[in-house]
Amino acid sequence: MNIRHYSFLHDAEILIVDDDEPVLMLWSQLLRLAGAQVSTELGGENVVARVQELMPDIILMDVQLGTTTGFDLCNEIQSNAALRAIPIILMSGTSLATEDIVRGFRFGAVDYVLKPFQSDELCARLSSHIELARYREQYREFAMMLHTELDQQYQEYVYQKVQMNKAQGILQQFKQEIEQVLSIGNERDRIAKLRTISSALDEEIRDWDSWHTMEREFRKVHENYQQVLLQAYPKLSKTEIRVCMMIRLNHSSKAIAEMLQVGVPTVEIYRHRIRKKMGLHSEENFYTHLVRMLS
Repeated sequence: MNIRHYSFLHDAEILIVDDDEPVLMLWSQLLRLAGAQVSTELGGENVVARVQELMPDIILMDVQLGTTTGFDLCNEIQSNAALRAIPIILMSGTSLATEDIVRGFRFGAVDYVLKPFQSDELCARLSSHIELARYREQYREFAMMLHTELDQQYQEYVYQKVQMNKAQGILQQFKQEIEQVLSIGNERDRIAKLRTISSALDEEIRDWDSWHTMEREFRKVHENYQQVLLQAYPKLSKTEIRVCMMIRLNHSSKAIAEMLQVGVPTVEIYRHRIRKKMGLHSEENFYTHLVRMLS
């Protein structure tokens, strides 16, 4: 067997399932010579549990396994979302009817091999399907990353649009109120109305400046907090950095939502997205992690 042609077998985790112990011994030895990490399972009773334990790169499984069949096990494995990406090659000692072949593919098998088989052929098939599975996983991760990035950009766009619309709405409101003032004939009433408008405008300015005021105070204690976060997690957006700062200040999701002028569900989405980028699994770890980073 020329093992140099099968680079994807090196260090690959392969699970072989058969009810014939000599077959298990033979093929496990040959595949180990090809550089694979091989585990075996005699019979089909504990296959699913073994797959969950090992999470192999590929499964080589006999069709006939005594009290069960490779078809049934294939279907059970593929029904588990956590195991679905693992390719399964079914093997048989006899030629299968077309309907059985179709059934195997329908239940999630990626290939068939007929025993006895040539070692080169088996290694080529295993290597090829391991390669395809890894490319599919890379594609899936890239697609998820792209989707997350696009969603993040969309959320940023929505946030900026909301801010712009609010500013335009405020300006339009004050424009209308000033036009009303100009139509007031009595000077005393006109001055009183102008004072009311001025007070409302001051309140809007205070709200507008509240974020910048809080950030300035935060910078006094954590001068380079943005650089620290971006150096560790360069994919964080500007809004996510703001959320990190407010979580570090132990603000609730409601308070953060009011500050960002978004809904609480949007803040929860930000929290989840940031935790995912940081590789954290709970809110408690999230806050503790930020305290350590921004101390």
